Amino acid sequence: MVLLLVLRTGLVLDDKLTKFIRAELARCGSPAFVPARIAQVEALPVTFNGKRSEAAARDAVNGRPVRNRDALQNPACLDAIAKHPVLRAPAAARVFRGPAPDGAVVTNG
Repeated sequence: MVLLLVLRTGLVLDDKLTKFIRAELARCGSPAFVPARIAQVEALPVTFNGKRSEAAARDAVNGRPVRNRDALQNPACLDAIAKHPVLRAPAAARVFRGPAPDGAVVTNG
């Protein structure tokens, strides 16, 4: 699972914020909600109706052609998502290791 974040101007996704996000998702939801990868992006794809396009973002993350590119206000953001270094990193470089609630080791990759 991948989490794409658009942060307020001046904020940067660092290790401290990443750990906080992971902990909050596990605490408020469950460890199943903790994404394998978290990436800060400038923008998410938005349709001309103002709705975020999860399908377009998913296609970009997975390296597939985006089917509804013409329906987007900001199709250029898809190229940035597709080329994001966190999303293109080899599996070993993006593995998160941390304690699970039962003490087991969780590896997401």
